[in-house]
Amino acid sequence: MSWSDGQPTWGDRSEYYEKAWTDVYGTAEEEIGTVGEVCEIKNSFAKVNNQGHVELWLDSKPYGQDQDTTRRNRKLRDIYAVVCGHYPCADRTWEMRSIWIHNPILKSALCEVLADYRDRSWCGETPEFKKPFLPLIHRWEKLCKVAVDNKGTETQKLVDLFVEMLKHELQDTLRRVKLIKQTGSAAFSDLELVYQPGQLFLRTQPLAAGISHKYDESGRMAVHQVKSNGIEYGGVVNEWFVGYYRGRRRLSDLNVRPFSACSKRTGKAIKSGLIKRGRKWEQLVKGQFLRVHVGNAPMCQPEENSGAWSSHNGLSNGWDGDEGQARAYAKCPHLPTQVPEGRVIVDEAGYYKLQNLEEPVDRYIFKKISDAKSIKKNSSEGAAYKDAEGYEDLDDENDGEGSLLNLSDWQCLLAVSILKCFSLEKKVWCNVEVNDLINIEWNTQAFDKLVLDAGEKRLLLGFVGATKTGDLREFDDFIHGKGKGLILLLCGPPGTGKTLTAESVSENLKRPLYRLDASDLGNDTAVLEGRLKVALERCARWDAILLLDEADVFLEARSSNNLLQNEMTSIFLRLLEYYKGVMILTTNRFPAIDPAFESRIDITLVFRDLHPDSRGKIWQNFLTREESDLASDSETIAKLAKARLNGRQIKSAVKTALILAHSENVPLAFDHLETVVTMRKKALRLLGRESVQVLDDSDSDLNPSF
Repeated sequence: MSWSDGQPTWGDRSEYYEKAWTDVYGTAEEEIGTVGEVCEIKNSFAKVNNQGHVELWLDSKPYGQDQDTTRRNRKLRDIYAVVCGHYPCADRTWEMRSIWIHNPILKSALCEVLADYRDRSWCGETPEFKKPFLPLIHRWEKLCKVAVDNKGTETQKLVDLFVEMLKHELQDTLRRVKLIKQTGSAAFSDLELVYQPGQLFLRTQPLAAGISHKYDESGRMAVHQVKSNGIEYGGVVNEWFVGYYRGRRRLSDLNVRPFSACSKRTGKAIKSGLIKRGRKWEQLVKGQFLRVHVGNAPMCQPEENSGAWSSHNGLSNGWDGDEGQARAYAKCPHLPTQVPEGRVIVDEAGYYKLQNLEEPVDRYIFKKISDAKSIKKNSSEGAAYKDAEGYEDLDDENDGEGSLLNLSDWQCLLAVSILKCFSLEKKVWCNVEVNDLINIEWNTQAFDKLVLDAGEKRLLLGFVGATKTGDLREFDDFIHGKGKGLILLLCGPPGTGKTLTAESVSENLKRPLYRLDASDLGNDTAVLEGRLKVALERCARWDAILLLDEADVFLEARSSNNLLQNEMTSIFLRLLEYYKGVMILTTNRFPAIDPAFESRIDITLVFRDLHPDSRGKIWQNFLTREESDLASDSETIAKLAKARLNGRQIKSAVKTALILAHSENVPLAFDHLETVVTMRKKALRLLGRESVQVLDDSDSDLNPSF
């Protein structure tokens, strides 16, 4: 640098320039020693600013050192095998909050001790452990054993030094851990000391097993479990919560507890039950099954929620993940309401396919869970859950490839207990506990009690059953994909058995009945087409019988005065062409049907007002079901059959009469039924409708026919 006109200018670098900057910054290296060679503990003291951030580390408690001294002290610290970082506390005491490992031999020993430990935050070129030092506490016995196994070596010397320091600094914590192990009880705040990642845990309500991924002091635990999307198996991260309590409590009494806290007998019984449930889940997750759901189930509503995000490394709402691991996110629909018990279709794959949802399973987690051989061998670094208790009596046939092959006992133990099911009554998807699903008891006798001719019954069962056996699948239209469905039209006055006929056919053929009416589809053409397509797609997938009850609005003849009606009818006609399943339509207005439907309907069954003989049979059927002696009294049945009631009215009359009889604590008698029928007669007169009356013999030809 030179001066020109009183201003500094920059010139060539000179010897004076080099020396000046070297002296200022002290670039000359001073050889002090090899990193980590001194087998001693070195204490450092943090100098923090007003925000609590560390400005520099000191060798002594007095504050304030120049940069050269600080730099030299840092180099001096680095030559020590272990450096403990002490932070100032409010009461002018010092607390150890960090431990750095510099010695390569000690690093190697700790890597072996913590090879399978899920939390890898301590890893790095210079391993650092932070308060409360949970990895070291969780692997304390294993750490102490390293010194014994390496007696007379440098490893023993370094590990003994490290262990003695920890005993001094963490004596209160280690004392609490020892007390928990001795008594089997712990305070809520001490659970993190014994709830280790990689342990097999049990949740009591609802009962489930999972591998601990992370636990925090609030009682929240992330666990890994086996899941499926119906196409392949995978892993999933679920959240469990330990209920807060005061004082000390036995681990075996907690709602989320290690399996090791259970007695041997209890643990074996629980595992057996969970594996049995897992086998049932494994069977149902592989296909589509019609079952009855008992109890209430949470409803899935993905179309109304954006979904929450979940990662195979943890949960987005507070759980951090492993660095360097790829993140695979998946939508997890919320579950806001309840679905009552009833018939459901179990279809895990259909839940995602029919709604175009992502498939929230994780192969990475599944591989870790499934790697049972690595668990047992306890060998390779990073192997999944080597310290998970309770696997000793479980087989490990499945190597965890993820396809829907047979699961091992270990995988069944860890399987989730939830299946995606579609409620046929509510037309919504719900999450159902696998043990809440039971087989259906089909009412095949219902078809026999239909008031139809034998020929009509034969035709119904033959045509509808043909779609199940595939007899109609070979028949096709000249245009590929058209004409493969079967459309039945049931028309007649209310209460003549149209809906009952559809239900009875479903029961007899043991096929699901997917029931819709105009209110389910709406009157907006865009909405109607979308909802109808969804219903047709579902029925085709599940081989269900689609019952469109009171379909008058879709069947009505088109006219120039009602463009909306015309569009709805046209949409319905177009979708019928390519439907490949069974559809049953019911209507009360047969004369108003659009002529275009005639060529698209395969069978038309006309129901007329019931003849006395038919009404008598219906009365007898309902009374027989109630185990009433009146069912065998032909004279009583004949009297009842004279009342001109439809099937629905007869059912209502029997129900009302039963209530009346029960209120009087007497068996059902004719006078109960007579009272109800008389009341109905008065009501009809008041409404200005045709009264209940007796039919004469001239109506004997009013039988259901084509």
